[in-house]
Formats: sequence, structure tokens, C-alpha cells
Amino acid sequence: MDAHAASTTLADTINIECETDGLGAVIAQLAHAAARLADVLAAPREPSAATHEVVNASGDVQQPLDVLAHDIFVAALSCTPVRWLLSEEADEAIVLDPAGRFTVAIDPLDGSSNCAINTPIGTIFSISPAYDSDVTSALSGHNIVAA
Repeated sequence: MDAHAASTTLADTINIECETDGLGAVIAQLAHAAARLADVLAAPREPSAATHEVVNASGDVQQPLDVLAHDIFVAALSCTPVRWLLSEEADEAIVLDPAGRFTVAIDPLDGSSNCAINTPIGTIFSISPAYDSDVTSALSGHNIVAA
């Protein structure tokens, strides 16, 4: 590996590979949101005082951190060319930019129930082209441009 390749950053790659269609902005904002979420997760916090369980769209019990992670990613992606945001924490597709070129499917905090026992968690996402009227058209794995 040459010295230049070893120093390539995500920002460098985005500028080289994704500079014209807005995909780089989506990837960069996902990375910024992930870093923000990592800071939130690393900070000390009080146990949740939630008194009732909320079940998300996939049938999992929604943790307070799930909602916070969702909000972080929605805010980060709201300034990008994402038309449809499909989040495990939302019952319906969220339209961020009606003229956007991409659909993002995301589980903002996969394994959130593991936080209490300090086991692995993560964010899972895919980016696909947005189609005019049918959000589900983008969901085929053949259409994914980044994950």
C-alpha cells in the first residue's frame, strides 16, 4: 500500500467518487450523524423513566435511544438529496426532499437493547435511487448504490 492511499479519508473518497450526484453528501451526513450518535452513546445518562412500551414498525420495543438516534439521522439527512427516508423507528416513509435523488433505508441504532449490557450495537443503512411515486421500488438489493 502506498503512503498516499494510507492517508485517504472518507471525505477524500467522497470527493473523488461521488462529487456530481449528491451521493457524497448523503454518505458524509450519515457519517456525521454516526459520529454524533457515538458521542451521545458515550456520555453518561440516567436510566430511562419510560412508563410504557412503544413498538416500532418492525415489531421491536422502541428504546428511548432508538428515538434519539432516529432524530439525529433525520436531522442530518434533511439537508441532502434524500427523497425517501425509511427508518425502522417510523411507521411511514418520511419525505425529506421531494425532488431528492435517493432513498435511504436505515435502522439508526440496531441492537439498542444491548446498550444496557454493553454489547455491540450499530447503524445499518442502504442508499438507493429514489423513484417518483413508489418508495418500495428502491428496496431491491439490485438497486443499492451504497451501504
